[in-house]
Amino acid sequence: MAGERIDLLVKNGLLVTGEGLSRADVALGEGKVAQVGADLSHLQAGRAIDATGKYTIPGGIDPHVHMELPFCGTVSSDNFETGTKAAARGGVTSIIDFAMQDEEKGLMAGIEARMAAADPQVCVDYGLHGGLIKWNQVNKDELDRSIDMG
Repeated sequence: MAGERIDLLVKNGLLVTGEGLSRADVALGEGKVAQVGADLSHLQAGRAIDATGKYTIPGGIDPHVHMELPFCGTVSSDNFETGTKAAARGGVTSIIDFAMQDEEKGLMAGIEARMAAADPQVCVDYGLHGGLIKWNQVNKDELDRSIDMG
């Protein structure tokens, strides 16, 4: 690994993972986390950031966001472009937004409308929580379809 070329090295941060906190470096290459380790100073980085005294959260997921979401007579301030650009700058690589059921056309119509709004704008990966407004047999079938979609 000595002399391996990477794009960015984030050094000396307090790494936050599912396993807990540890002092570690994070190496990024080709837009992905390439390596995590206690001392990656042997890697040749195009750019380095000293994260001493800061948290490092590689590949963060924000599971509850509201991008251009109409609710209670208003719309949230971020759209999919501005919100996901801000997420990416903070190290968040995935968001989960909401897709509310279309009262007339059903749950899948609500999901498809949100995807149509998100797809041309998003800068990170995204998922959707499906939200039901009223329950009936058609919604049960649509829930099965939404599960099949992932």
